[in-house]
Amino acid sequence: MRGRVYLGALRVEDGYLMMSTMRPRQEVIDLEGFARPPAKELTEAEIRLARQLIETLEGGFDPSEFHDDFEDQVGELVEQKALGRVIPLRIAKAKKAKEANVADALKKSLAALKKDPNSRKAARG
Repeated sequence: MRGRVYLGALRVEDGYLMMSTMRPRQEVIDLEGFARPPAKELTEAEIRLARQLIETLEGGFDPSEFHDDFEDQVGELVEQKALGRVIPLRIAKAKKAKEANVADALKKSLAALKKDPNSRKAARG
């Protein structure tokens, strides 16, 4: 996701654990025509991990704590270009994932949150 910060909401819908990316109004599209993926039985380990994630991150939500500065950065580049300034091209290098397994990465993240509960805000994005 190219280093951009995203805000998400974790909820239960029709017996499924759903993670939704919160988007600004101008990025929202109609879901009509999208099919729900086929269901898969969850293992006990997955259920325990999901419960641990929810317990660790549950609490109040204040959207004013979050700001997506991507549009601000693009606007600044446009202004600089309009003033005739040369914008240096930065080529992003692909980064290899440190964890090969998403569940392992999540377990590691939750373990870090247990050690330092004050890091909860940083873990949320």
